[in-house]
Amino acid sequence: MQKDMGNPKRLDRLINWYRANLVDFDEISATDYWPWLSARLSAPSIFIYGEEDGVVSDALVDDFQAISDDLRVIALPDVAHRPHYEARERVIAEISALLSEASETE
Repeated sequence: MQKDMGNPKRLDRLINWYRANLVDFDEISATDYWPWLSARLSAPSIFIYGEEDGVVSDALVDDFQAISDDLRVIALPDVAHRPHYEARERVIAEISALLSEASETE
């Protein structure tokens, strides 16, 4: 991430992703939601996030749990926005466990 942030061209790419994918707050309508607002997540799922992530809030986690039938939430201490980089082994272990459990139930 430091490489990305230290290089203006790379930083521009990161910012452009948000520009291209986020609607101005004043212009949000029901058609901007994907999936749609009434979507449910019925498959066994996992949400891994860093407790130091400024983007993930308790309300967001609650929203994910509210629309999920089988969601495992894992909050990693001392990890920020990119747990797949910052806590790679733990993320791999958690995903592997979920996949292993899913294959046992089939």
